[in-house]
Amino acid sequence: MPSTYTANLRLNKQGAGDANGTWGTILNDGVISVMDDAVAGYAQITLTSVNVTLTTSNGGGDQARMAFLEPIGSLTANVQMVLPSVSKGYWVRNSTTGAFAVSIGTLGATGVNITQGGTTYVICNGSATTAAPDTFPGGVATPGAVSVGTTLTITGATCLAGTSNHVGAATFASAVSTNSTLQVTGAIGGAGAVSVGTTLDVTGATSLNSTLAVEGATSLASTLAVNGLVSLAVGLNVNTNVSIGGTLTATGNVSLGSGITAATAIFNGAVSLSSTLDVVGATSLNSTLVVEGATSLIGNLREAGTLDVTGAVSTAGGLTVTGETCIGGTFRSLGTATFGGVVGVSAALSVGSVLDVTGAVSLNSTLTVEGATSLIGNVRMAGTLQVTGATSLASTLTVTGALTNSLQPAFLATYTSIGANLTGAGAVISPVVFETEIFDQAGEYSPTTGIYTAGVAGRRHFDAIVNYGDTTAALSVMTYGYITLTATSRTALALFNPTPGAVLGGGNNGASQAISMDVDMAAADTCRVTFTISNGVGNTVDLNSGTLSHFGGYLIA
Repeated sequence: MPSTYTANLRLNKQGAGDANGTWGTILNDGVISVMDDAVAGYAQITLTSVNVTLTTSNGGGDQARMAFLEPIGSLTANVQMVLPSVSKGYWVRNSTTGAFAVSIGTLGATGVNITQGGTTYVICNGSATTAAPDTFPGGVATPGAVSVGTTLTITGATCLAGTSNHVGAATFASAVSTNSTLQVTGAIGGAGAVSVGTTLDVTGATSLNSTLAVEGATSLASTLAVNGLVSLAVGLNVNTNVSIGGTLTATGNVSLGSGITAATAIFNGAVSLSSTLDVVGATSLNSTLVVEGATSLIGNLREAGTLDVTGAVSTAGGLTVTGETCIGGTFRSLGTATFGGVVGVSAALSVGSVLDVTGAVSLNSTLTVEGATSLIGNVRMAGTLQVTGATSLASTLTVTGALTNSLQPAFLATYTSIGANLTGAGAVISPVVFETEIFDQAGEYSPTTGIYTAGVAGRRHFDAIVNYGDTTAALSVMTYGYITLTATSRTALALFNPTPGAVLGGGNNGASQAISMDVDMAAADTCRVTFTISNGVGNTVDLNSGTLSHFGGYLIA
């Protein structure tokens, strides 16, 4: 009776009466030796750029029967080791090089990817191939590293002393504790707590219904969503969104590629966000908060709506705080800053756009606002107030230091050339053009036309001095004249009456007449200086130059 072979391991089954005189040799070579390969045999498989079908041999040595497989070689393409369509398990260690994938499976079926440098146990049922173990209902305890090629599911408590490397998703129904690195290229999810002794590195999303505690660095390429507490001893590095239902406590620096949403956030290190910081609960910062996007803080630290930062606060977007704000360092916002409560800053406060404060403002240093400033409460400052835009205060402004506003309307101009002879009997210069500006802070005076035009509505004060005289004739006939400040809504007039018969020379020998007035102006209202001789037929008068004649004014309120 001829020999047959077992279906899975291809062992020689000798027929009755076969191999007379050679039966022992066939048993040794075709059964015992190949069984030794199946239990403890080791084979290296060289891979480069094409799939390799493992060799099979009935009753003889082959690659597919080995217990341990080690793919080697320098890869130039993704490759697969093709298994026979029989049931068997293998330990596979990927020792290849090159940035390509190695998989193992039956012909035409999706294989299991083996991570380079990793070791994975795979099971083939004759058609499909899976990595195992992927489910631990009772928990796992291991003194060394754990590497899983696909999905890891643990329903019991897990304690890992070494590094954990999971190519697929990781789901923990109970608590997971590792003394070393937890690395997952897929997502992390589950109802259990996760405790990591050193680094947590997750390529996919992280969703936990319990606590996440990491003693080392935390790097998440996707979303972090935790319904419980989050405790990070070193820092947090997340490329996308962070959503935390409980308290987020980070002792180290926090760097987020996108926004963060948390019930309570406590940062003992620096916080750097390229997008939005949105905290519904308390926010406590013992270091610097740097936010490149908009910042919205709705919750409280000590009471409803408080922002308490012992370091500096810098945001490239806006800052909105509905409660009190207490900042130990400098506050700087390139966007709009809106505070619903009291604001206290121990250092400088700088806002690139609008500052809107409903409560009181207390500053021990400089307030610099480039946009409009609206303060409904009191302002108390020990330092300098610098505002380049309009300032609106519904209450008291108290500044013990300097008060400057680079856009506060203010100007001064002088008359630099000797005026042409002005003949008496009603002769007039209107307007007198003071053509040299000493300063014009808001750009509202025209040295070309001599007319001041209000840029914003408000009460203004104006001064003008005109020095006049004549070096060629006495003003015996010119008995009097006048100068006026003529605004849209009001005119002030000042008469002059030189001594009859006196000779008024030029420069310091001339006479001067001053005039001033306060006037309420709407935007686009104007003001000018006019010089008029009422009588004195035949005589002439010159307007003298230099600092002897000038026109100026400024916004009062």
